[in-house]
Amino acid sequence: MTEDERFKLHDAMCNLTERKRQCFVLHIAFRFTMRQIAEELDLKKKTVQTNILRAKQKIEK
Repeated sequence: MTEDERFKLHDAMCNLTERKRQCFVLHIAFRFTMRQIAEELDLKKKTVQTNILRAKQKIEK
């Protein structure tokens, strides 16, 4: 990963809400399933799915 890519990723992560960042990091970095994340954060599975999808969309911009 280039320095520019790292900067863009950091910037994108900082612009996520805390909840979206939590869901995204638990899913991508820690390989939690959506069900595990839902249980860990006391959310519905569908809410976790939505947060991960929206986080990915923001990061890919």
